[in-house]
Amino acid sequence: MRKPKARLIAEACSAAPAGRQRWTLPCWPTVVVALGLAEAYSYESVRRVLKKNDLKPWLKKPMVHPEVSTDFVAAMEDVLEVLCGAV
Repeated sequence: MRKPKARLIAEACSAAPAGRQRWTLPCWPTVVVALGLAEAYSYESVRRVLKKNDLKPWLKKPMVHPEVSTDFVAAMEDVLEVLCGAV
């Protein structure tokens, strides 16, 4: 096993496994074993590693890009003109 904690952290920062929208603690033991990082691993051990590194991959939400209307753009140009002088 080479640097299993580092690999675990790298996996936590990657996309969730196929068929899942995000990481969950119960799916981690299977992933750790499948990657060959350990013969057995508990999700509590995973939780401690992630907590120590301030990672919470199960809380990640997809970023939503709102639709921007022409009224919004015009209002934003007005704000920028006041703040910056001219657009």
